[in-house]
Amino acid sequence: MTDNERHKEVRTLRTLTNFIFITDEPHVVELRDGDKVFGQVEEITSRSIGAERVNVAKVTLWGPDILHKHEKREETYICLEGEGELYLNGRIFDFVSGKRAIIGSGVWHAARPKEACKELILLCVSSPAFDPDDVYEDSRGRKWRIKRKEEKMVEVNQKVVIVPTDIADEEFVREVEKKGKIVLTVLDKSNLGVCTLLLPKGVSIQGHSHPLSPGFYKGHDYIDLHESHLAPA
Repeated sequence: MTDNERHKEVRTLRTLTNFIFITDEPHVVELRDGDKVFGQVEEITSRSIGAERVNVAKVTLWGPDILHKHEKREETYICLEGEGELYLNGRIFDFVSGKRAIIGSGVWHAARPKEACKELILLCVSSPAFDPDDVYEDSRGRKWRIKRKEEKMVEVNQKVVIVPTDIADEEFVREVEKKGKIVLTVLDKSNLGVCTLLLPKGVSIQGHSHPLSPGFYKGHDYIDLHESHLAPA
């Protein structure tokens, strides 16, 4: 039976009964990057068997998926087995059994098993039904990553580092300070090169000190700061 004949049979059955009882094995699609197969998709329900509003697929990954997004579709990822990571719009989350993520339209996303894990198995629920024309791939392909926190720091000199607010949680700052560094946190930076820094208590810059609590300092071009400008108060 050809696909067109099958689709016609499915549409006829649904018109007559308004339900479809499926006995066939799921159609399996290989996930490829050139000649390399990095996973597979088992189409549990799809348009080809009459599911027009919601599709369900079982996805098995042996390596990183291609970073992509959909403009007309929402997806829910449910981790079934394995330990992996899930990329969502520039952030990476641990993705292990029982974890779930609702991925709205326009969100760049991809999953991968961790290095110590052979495969990651997840359930993907799509609404409306999957449309191959609604898949937009990022130029990074399967080589997606985000910078580690240490890579986002700016070293002013051997003593001073500047940490953006998006990674300046208390635990990370404490770890950097244990290495003998003075940590300045960038609160904002205008296009004129003016930035606002959050000074740790007991530290002064050009006469501005805050001995009891963190304080603010506004200055030009923080990259030009030198040790002579910054020292314990």
